[in-house]
Amino acid sequence: MISAKEARKIAKDNKDFFEKHNIENIITKLSLSGHNHCHLAISEKIPNSVIKVLEFLEYKVSVEENKSNFGNPYTLYIEW
Repeated sequence: MISAKEARKIAKDNKDFFEKHNIENIITKLSLSGHNHCHLAISEKIPNSVIKVLEFLEYKVSVEENKSNFGNPYTLYIEW
């Protein structure tokens, strides 16, 4: 587990990734709608540091690589 200080630094360093994929907004809207998880199709490799920040925030996170030639190559599963 990382510290709060490390999590803030990592989140700041990966701000572009979080904003590009609208992760915070998606989680907020789904939470307010009564959902407890999401599957996000991501077009680029998901940095381990992003996963560490989400885990620090106590989300359950997993990443799957799409082996087919269709759609985005990565799926980020987040459960809260």
